[in-house]
Amino acid sequence: MYFRSLWRGAFSGIYLRGSEHLIGLPLDRPVIAYANHTNWWDLLMVFRLTRVLRQKKFYGMMEEKQLSPYRFFSWLGAFSVDLSAPGRAGTGLRYAVKLLRDPHSLLWVFPQGQLCTAYEPFALKPGLEFLIKHAPEASILPWAFRYEFFRDDRPVVLMEVGKLITSAEASPENLKSRCETLCQNLLEIAKSRDLTGFECLEKPGLTINKRWEYLLCSLRGKAHEFNPRN
Repeated sequence: MYFRSLWRGAFSGIYLRGSEHLIGLPLDRPVIAYANHTNWWDLLMVFRLTRVLRQKKFYGMMEEKQLSPYRFFSWLGAFSVDLSAPGRAGTGLRYAVKLLRDPHSLLWVFPQGQLCTAYEPFALKPGLEFLIKHAPEASILPWAFRYEFFRDDRPVVLMEVGKLITSAEASPENLKSRCETLCQNLLEIAKSRDLTGFECLEKPGLTINKRWEYLLCSLRGKAHEFNPRN
């Protein structure tokens, strides 16, 4: 309830496309989901998805300096990886490999290793390749996030999930290409503002201008004519 109030207050809706790829997630082997990382909210978007995929145990890798002031994220399945110096990430990566021995695990990775703008090239750090190499039975799930202002005072959250791939298909070039394609798809959606084909996970609350319009309609006895969307 607390996080839902945060989402409704911060965003003008959370939208997902590609949910058909989630329905068929394997229950007999782990999944590594990887995505671009453009926003502090990304991990909480992942937490929102736990309500969609209750059959999986969610975990997320988070940089130590980012997790440190937000230790409550560990209650949601987050664990830290120390990227402050070469060689320190090993402990977190080995823990991730241990989690992937459970076929019910769904591990979230942001392989850029830091927050990047939506317009920066999608670069892969070695951690994702390490996990795939040491958990070859895992399926790989590409994902993309985008936060965009449409016609409201708050941004919408756009998410798109791609098709599962096997570890044998997960070359660095293929991993990079698949995520870049999803990111480009969301860019086109941001330009067109056409959400056809998207599922609304969190309905938006009324924006400031719509609250005012509703008040005016109510005072005029025309509340039935009110349109909540801009």
